[in-house]
Amino acid sequence: WPVPFDCTLRNMFARSGGAAGGATENFRYALLLDSTVTALSCTATAAENQSFDTANVVTATQGKRLSIRLITSAAPTVTYHNVSMEMRPL
Repeated sequence: WPVPFDCTLRNMFARSGGAAGGATENFRYALLLDSTVTALSCTATAAENQSFDTANVVTATQGKRLSIRLITSAAPTVTYHNVSMEMRPL
């Protein structure tokens, strides 16, 4: 998704359709800009189905490609994931 204007991205919130699973399983969501992982990320572990990052802020310039990467620790059966964040113009 192309970034429509120069902005900051913050307050990432992620939710899955179910818990990550066992004690060692997790869902890690990360914001990528032009395929590069940024500091904006969050992880849901074990019985959690939501996570957030309210500490990190990322600056993006118009035209950069924004995407979300989901990394799982095992073979989860959850197929629904929703990620949102705040976008503020510079």
